[in-house]
This record gives sequence, structure tokens and C-alpha cells, in this order.
Amino acid sequence: MTGSSTLYTMGTALNLARNNGATVEVLVEGHWLSGRVASIDSHGVVLTNDGMGHSIIRVDKITAVNLRPAAAAPHTAGDTESRLATIQS
Repeated sequence: MTGSSTLYTMGTALNLARNNGATVEVLVEGHWLSGRVASIDSHGVVLTNDGMGHSIIRVDKITAVNLRPAAAAPHTAGDTESRLATIQS
């Protein structure tokens, strides 16, 4: 039987979101940013958020990516601490 493997990276997750029109949240230096992926390359990603403009983020600064349905609410500032506490316990 032949096995196969896939390397999942931040870029893989962001490309998947772009291809499916999903909303993403990215964790950058302790701050969650959300939006839809407008563009991505090996260096950066452009997130667009209706009415809120664009965010341009270096891919190497992203430590986590959440793919969320478009109707789901984005994180608030206090969510980062509670998520990290859950992960560490």
C-alpha cells in the first residue's frame, strides 16, 4: 500500500480559504485579524473586510489560522487569552 502525505502550512490554509471564499482569522503577534483573502503569495496575504479596508500581513508572522463560515462572528480581544489558556491546560 502506498502512502501519501500533505504538508499543511499557513499558506495552504489561506489558499484554501481564498479558493472557497471563506472568512479567515489570523493570529499575528497576539492580535486576531479577520477578513476574506483577497490575494496571497509566498511573502504576504491581503485580507479584505467589508467596509473596514484591507490588511496586508507577512505570512511568516502568522502563528495561527482559523477558517470560519462567513456568518460567524470574529474574535474579540479577550478571546486570545481564553484560547491560549485552553490550549495550555
